[in-house]
Amino acid sequence: MDTVGARVLVVDDESALRELLEYALTQAGFAVRSVPDGRRALEAVGSWAPEVIILDVMLPEVDGFTLLPALRRLTDVPIVMLSARSETAEKVAGLSRGADDYLGKPFELEELIARLHSALRRPRMELRQTFTYGDLSVDLSRRSVHRGNRRIDLSTREFDLLLT
Repeated sequence: MDTVGARVLVVDDESALRELLEYALTQAGFAVRSVPDGRRALEAVGSWAPEVIILDVMLPEVDGFTLLPALRRLTDVPIVMLSARSETAEKVAGLSRGADDYLGKPFELEELIARLHSALRRPRMELRQTFTYGDLSVDLSRRSVHRGNRRIDLSTREFDLLLT
């Protein structure tokens, strides 16, 4: 994948850091938008479809760890977490909740840019919309299940378990 012009969403409550990242990433050839909180991040993912997300851990109202699963329900793009908390346990928590990379603050801009390029180069699996096994058919976009011609009604949890 060509990373020139890739859309990067920066989610950080520190306005000075957001402005610095917007400037530096734009100079590096990225298209950048930034937001200060989780609610706006979810809106931006829905309306702008970023190709990579930089997510701060320490956000107001909803922290980055809590926001990760909500972002993962909307997108499978790479997510790079930033945090002043860079202990191994924190990194493991972020990576196990769905982050693709984790960078401690303070960080070097060159390293962040290199990590973004690396994340964007990784091949992503194509998400199929329909899975079939024998006469069982699962449609992801409609969240419906059929066995033969008969629809099977499942709760949200049951549907998610079936997919797993």
